[in-house]
Amino acid sequence: MARLEMNIWELYPRREEITLQSVERLSEGVGVRLRLNTCIREFSHFLYTIDNMSPKRSTDGQIIVRFEDPYKPVEQHATVYVKAVSKTGISSKPHVINIHYYSREFWHRSGLTHPAQLIVESTDTFLSSSRVEDWTTQYITREERSYAQKKWGSLILNAKSDYEAAKALAKSLIDDLEQFRGIPSDEMGKLSPFEQYERVMAGKDHVWCGNLSAIFSHACNALGIPCRCIEMIYPWRQLPWPINKPDPEEGYQLLLADGHGTTEVFSESYNDWIWIDLSFHILGAYLGEVGPLNLFEFYFFLNNPNRADALRVIEYDPTTKTEKLIPVTEFQKKRSLSVFKRDQQFQYGVTLWPLKGSHPEWLSPQYF
Repeated sequence: MARLEMNIWELYPRREEITLQSVERLSEGVGVRLRLNTCIREFSHFLYTIDNMSPKRSTDGQIIVRFEDPYKPVEQHATVYVKAVSKTGISSKPHVINIHYYSREFWHRSGLTHPAQLIVESTDTFLSSSRVEDWTTQYITREERSYAQKKWGSLILNAKSDYEAAKALAKSLIDDLEQFRGIPSDEMGKLSPFEQYERVMAGKDHVWCGNLSAIFSHACNALGIPCRCIEMIYPWRQLPWPINKPDPEEGYQLLLADGHGTTEVFSESYNDWIWIDLSFHILGAYLGEVGPLNLFEFYFFLNNPNRADALRVIEYDPTTKTEKLIPVTEFQKKRSLSVFKRDQQFQYGVTLWPLKGSHPEWLSPQYF
């Protein structure tokens, strides 16, 4: 028997009005302690009612639901209605959590020996394990925000959405840095993303995927567009991250997949993550008409023969300054997409600048 376990929802949080941080058994009696989270701005309290009783407030997100008769031989249930309320009085829509309790006596009536069960049977809320900010927070100074605003602020001023703003920024950086593509020196690893940008634009160095993703991500976050870097590399030996240079006596590293650095922006308008790759001039991807996709979706469908032919990418041409949505089979850099093969590891984390060596340091890295 095999078990499917994944951390996709940990890696891809969305803005949810209310989420379940945890569901815990009570230490005494039968019941649960619900702990709630919310993403609404200027949060004040949760307003809730259990089985249409008088409304109550919870400022810490805790709601306790009890079943007074643990031996009752019938199904028992409780319905929780809850709203998140801001300090300005704005509230979310009502969310529902249905909890059912089945005692041993209930099962025994059907001739079944079965332990008592307390089940969250239905809810329109989700278990929360991370926030968008957990993956996009970077150490951006006031000076860097000012720099980004002066450098690229006019590009995104009239953008129709945050995704369109991110695309405009990506195109500008591709235009600036394409002529400097190559192998960066060790000096680049000592600089912050904007310092890397200035060094390269002065003609003193080169950029590859890791630099492009770092500069783009830093610029996005400095301009208020949540963005994160994703590192990809699969060493045969499971070395700690970042991957250090091999021991001189070993001579080389053995990798099962080529390395690559890419990015995702979080779009408030789509309430989802969107993959953008400056190295490949990709401004987004779609499966047929569905999209724009995040990186995991693109990777999964690309490696599924029944889905790959339906993939389309938005390709940007820096020579003509145009973008077009084309089938991935017609993508000019299609061979480069081999980095997304099945034998690949993806690492998500919050980067610390300046870079150390050729790879960023990571806080709380997560994989799929």
